[in-house]
Amino acid sequence: DQGHQNDTIYWVDMGLSTISRAKRDQTWREDVVTNGIGRVEGIAVDWIAGNIYWTDQGFDVIEVARLNGSFRYVVISQGLDKPRAITVHPEKGYLFWTEWGQYPRIERSRLDGSQRAVLVNVSISWPNGISIDYELYFSDATLDKIERCEYDGSRRYVILSDDPVHPFGLAVYGDYIFWTDWVRRAVLRADKFVGGNMKVLRADIPQQPMGIVAVANDTNSCE
Repeated sequence: DQGHQNDTIYWVDMGLSTISRAKRDQTWREDVVTNGIGRVEGIAVDWIAGNIYWTDQGFDVIEVARLNGSFRYVVISQGLDKPRAITVHPEKGYLFWTEWGQYPRIERSRLDGSQRAVLVNVSISWPNGISIDYELYFSDATLDKIERCEYDGSRRYVILSDDPVHPFGLAVYGDYIFWTDWVRRAVLRADKFVGGNMKVLRADIPQQPMGIVAVANDTNSCE
């Protein structure tokens, strides 16, 4: 994920079991979480409060810490079953995340883990990517779909479905959705409203691409 205010990228190294951050111009890098991690599947940055959230599938928890890794604590520890992707809406004070477990679903809570609610739990199998703008967007790698809905789960709409869509990571920016594709080993883009104007942005990626972040060339346009 990205911290918009200081142009910093955050990522998970599953091999080293660390959460790290670096400047986009590669002038600075540091590890912020280096212990007590099981299998981190997703991270999200609250650039307003200065916090980073992550899902840990190894321990079935959602945790939060300051952007430098301090003041770490568990936000949600009950009722999670293989939590995967996560995103945050700082202005509205919401967390959204997906779960891969026995009962796949998409949930929402307040930033402190309270007021949990299940938003999507039907016609969903392997929800991978999740992203927000004025609506909630999510991808399903088993059903080969990219969908959107309101923040409360209503008005669900299929943007793209079936072949050639095999989405994993997902991001939304401007009028477009961007996703990584494990089968094509590519990064693609399409219109976020009806799925038109699909375009391959990068192909022949050596390894299966995971998460994706959409970043404006002009950082001021994000502020």
